[in-house]
Parts: sequence; structure tokens; C-alpha cells
Amino acid sequence: MVVDSDKPYGVEVAYYTDGNYIYMISSPLGRTAHSFKRNQNVAFKICDTDLKFKRWRAVIVEGKIEKVTKKEDILTAFKLLAKRMGRSDGHYEKVAEKHSNEPEKSPVHRIPIEVVGGRCNF
Repeated sequence: MVVDSDKPYGVEVAYYTDGNYIYMISSPLGRTAHSFKRNQNVAFKICDTDLKFKRWRAVIVEGKIEKVTKKEDILTAFKLLAKRMGRSDGHYEKVAEKHSNEPEKSPVHRIPIEVVGGRCNF
């Protein structure tokens, strides 16, 4: 969840983690990226349930989102994405190199995993 101007904006993203950060990739020209620039405070929530909604769990991470601009961090982020998608480490190598050569246009963002909360009913 981010703030777009003065309104909350829920963002659907593919995400992955290295245990220290939650990473996501989005268009550097889209509404999400513009919202991140205006206000770095975010809440990232993941929910899960069984098919009958009898067992559920949720976790929320709150913090400040960071645009990833260091070459080695951009390359690492794309390797993590490849792993999450079940692909080889080098699957996104060309696109990772492209973005690491123009870090100001990086589509990679991350949230440090520091403030975590959650609930479950089991």
C-alpha cells in the first residue's frame, strides 16, 4: 500500500526476498514508481487462506521503500527474480545489465524487513 497524492493506492506486485529485503520490479514510469518517489512510506501485506477460509494467516511489513541503483544490487535482484520464477540465474542477465548501466532508470525497489506484524487463526 502506498499513497498516490492524498489517496491510498494498493499495488499488485510480484515479490521475492533475500531474507533482509522484499524486492519488487515495476515500471519506472508508472503510477507505482511515481507514488514511491512522492512518499517512501509503505505497507506490504501478504495473506493466505485455505479454500474454505477456515484457516488463514497474514503478515505485514512496514517501512520505507528504496529504489535500487547500485549495479551489484540490481544484478542480485534479477538473479533472485529468476530463482523465484524457477529459471536459471542468468535468465534475466541482459535486462539486468541494461538496468545496471542506467541505474537512474532502475525498475527495482526494495523494502528493508524491519517492522513486521501478523496474525493467524491456527
